[in-house]
Amino acid sequence: MHPKHNRKPIVNLLIVGAIIAVLAYSFYPGIGQLSVTLNGEPVAEPMLRFAAIPTFVLIIIFSGALMVLLFLGACQA
Repeated sequence: MHPKHNRKPIVNLLIVGAIIAVLAYSFYPGIGQLSVTLNGEPVAEPMLRFAAIPTFVLIIIFSGALMVLLFLGACQA
């Protein structure tokens, strides 16, 4: 006999997350602009801004991998 998987909480979590992201993007000023700050000051140096992009991409990939592992574990429980 196969155990029943309850996927409804995962769908609800994704929907709530999407709603929060849309509302934050719509109403928060400055969202959608990638700016680098160091000690509270904006960085205008092109080489430092260029170096921040791979770091940002690696953090996003790492976070995405953790989320996939979380959801795969939630589906197996």
